[in-house]
Amino acid sequence: MRILLVNNEKDKDDFGRIPELKKNISQIVDAEFVVKHFHDVTFKDIAVYSVDYIILSGRFNSSWGKDEEPLFQGEYDLIRNCNVPLLGICAGMQLIGVAYGSKMDYICPIEKEKLSERDYVEVKLLQKDKIFKGLTSPIVVYEHHYCEIKDVSPGFIHLAASSLTPIQCIKDKDRNVYGVQFHPELYNDDYRDGRIILENFFLFC
Repeated sequence: MRILLVNNEKDKDDFGRIPELKKNISQIVDAEFVVKHFHDVTFKDIAVYSVDYIILSGRFNSSWGKDEEPLFQGEYDLIRNCNVPLLGICAGMQLIGVAYGSKMDYICPIEKEKLSERDYVEVKLLQKDKIFKGLTSPIVVYEHHYCEIKDVSPGFIHLAASSLTPIQCIKDKDRNVYGVQFHPELYNDDYRDGRIILENFFLFC
């Protein structure tokens, strides 16, 4: 299995949570990883690297300005045209939303980074889905974000919500393209729901 990890940190030499992603995913599946920065990723990478899965990483500074927007065009193209299962995590989910016309902003535009959702949080499951197999609502998963998408794009299903962030999980109606606002890779022995979600993603998608 080969997984393309897209690094969404602003600087190419900042790998953010990529090491944790690799380590914790490797505990679930036997995989080879290809890591590309969002500046450089293109839709062609799927064929070039014979990719089986794609994961879009989060970003420690989840907001980005208009000056950065053109730099995401390759990733938007990848999201819109991918033909393999894709999971967007945190900022990765926000990028999926923006790629299809959703608005992204701070949780509270007035408070900006003063208001965040952080730590292990209860998330309510709104609909049944294969990535939630074996889980009961609410799940408990790790959050670390200041921004969110404000609406669900046409063609997507709204799967989960928390008290602070109404849109916690989305899925393309026709493809195995998922976005989660939380960090399923940051599971531990006390909070294993994120691991189960990753297991289901690789098993059923």
